[in-house]
Amino acid sequence: MKTITAFVFLLLVTLSPAVATPVYSFSATVKPPSGAFSFFRVHRQGPGISLSWASASSSVVQFIIERSYDGEFFDVIGGMGCTGTNTHRFSDNDVFPGIIYYRVTAVKTDDTTESSAIETVRFVRRG
Repeated sequence: MKTITAFVFLLLVTLSPAVATPVYSFSATVKPPSGAFSFFRVHRQGPGISLSWASASSSVVQFIIERSYDGEFFDVIGGMGCTGTNTHRFSDNDVFPGIIYYRVTAVKTDDTTESSAIETVRFVRRG
């Protein structure tokens, strides 16, 4: 009988709103990045790799194109000023077989930078 009484007491204490641990809920609104890029795509084209992207910000003055073979350390392989058009293209014809990682960094008028998402392409062989 003592076991049942203890069980009922513990059950009531656990379910009691005055004793129960309050549950907090948080809601956070995730703010998207300022968005220097509308899209960024990488694909094989002929003997090399073709990169294309669109600028979503009018404050971009320059693009820096970067490549990596390990996804961690990137080398600058080119750059271009921001033209009057929204869409930009770059061809990388000096690649070696393997998985290649690319990103584009936008340099803005206030000297801040914003990098695109990293895109990968598998390059099997030349030609």
